[in-house]
Amino acid sequence: MIAIIGHTNDDIIYFKAKLSKVESFFIYEGIEAFKGNLGREEVILANAREDSIVSSLIVSQIISKFEPYIVFDIGTVTSFNSKLHQGDIFIAERFYPCNVDYTLMSGVQFGQLPFFGEFFTSDTILVQDAEQTSYLFSSRYVQRGYLLSGSTFLMEPNYIEPIINNHYLQEKENMIGYDNTGYGVALACALSKTSLLCVRGVSYTLGNQEQRLSFRRKGLEIMPDIGKIITHMVFDKEGM
Repeated sequence: MIAIIGHTNDDIIYFKAKLSKVESFFIYEGIEAFKGNLGREEVILANAREDSIVSSLIVSQIISKFEPYIVFDIGTVTSFNSKLHQGDIFIAERFYPCNVDYTLMSGVQFGQLPFFGEFFTSDTILVQDAEQTSYLFSSRYVQRGYLLSGSTFLMEPNYIEPIINNHYLQEKENMIGYDNTGYGVALACALSKTSLLCVRGVSYTLGNQEQRLSFRRKGLEIMPDIGKIITHMVFDKEGM
């Protein structure tokens, strides 16, 4: 069994249409999820909402109840780096928080939860597979990098820039995407030792005034490409 986690209803539309033998159920009150089949693979599909804490709780519950061997985290990110543009596909290799600070505790770095590492990661082999599959089934530009997650919805880069310059200067070159959910999903997977792959579409470039009215639509337009990438990865595993 695998889990496919989006963060808006738009994120999971593609897979809702592709699943067979679909049953709906509620993870928590008001949090609906779907169980079905993608080929021969059983799938749990859910909208885990646009918040890192809530996403972590929902994904933890799914992992605890269904024990998927892979969590696919899909949806959108915003870009704050010239490497990444609206309409691109972003594959997250590492996950960092922008609002976790336990540095007054001895031996703990900024962004590090006590008793955990300095960051969480996607499965390395899955990242490589996703990048190769992306080039086969999408004409969009694909970029791997680090994802910064926070609890603030941003349209401008002013909030992020001092955090990176003060705390993540060594990671600055590869830290190119921002969202409100990725770190929470990565935490849930790390706690349960569940493999994770995060593939996102770039819906917006922070500070770009011209993209403010179109970022929701642009994010939705990328979802079929991400759907094809994940679907073909699942089918390839079936054939192994």
